[in-house]
Amino acid sequence: MSQDLKDIKETSLTEEQSKILNSLYDIVKESVNSLITSKDMNDNIIITLTLANVIKNVEKTALKGADKKIVALELTKKIICDILPERKDAILLVFSLTSESILETLVDVSKTVNVTITNATEELKENIKETINKPKACCTIM
Repeated sequence: MSQDLKDIKETSLTEEQSKILNSLYDIVKESVNSLITSKDMNDNIIITLTLANVIKNVEKTALKGADKKIVALELTKKIICDILPERKDAILLVFSLTSESILETLVDVSKTVNVTITNATEELKENIKETINKPKACCTIM
């Protein structure tokens, strides 16, 4: 287990939630670290970028519903504290006020995009079928 994760066990996560959080930590931290290009970046931008990356990875796990939300919020908080320890108090204050609404917004947008893509894909499949099944004119007589 990474040194950065030593205080994860102090949270109220279940064993399964902790295991998944620990398995995602290094991958997500590295990804987020490359996105935070300036230590002066706006707190909400940092929270949103981190949460978006966390959600993308938590979605690939076997967790469902509330478990996903808990792990996403805890992992986001832990990564932000570890990447920006000198700003953690200020960012955690903003995090406590905004993180759940940011999470819900990102999930809603993701669902809308997925539904739109699914609908467009189905429409495209139908158009391809119609095109393939159209009778072809083989000859033109003048």
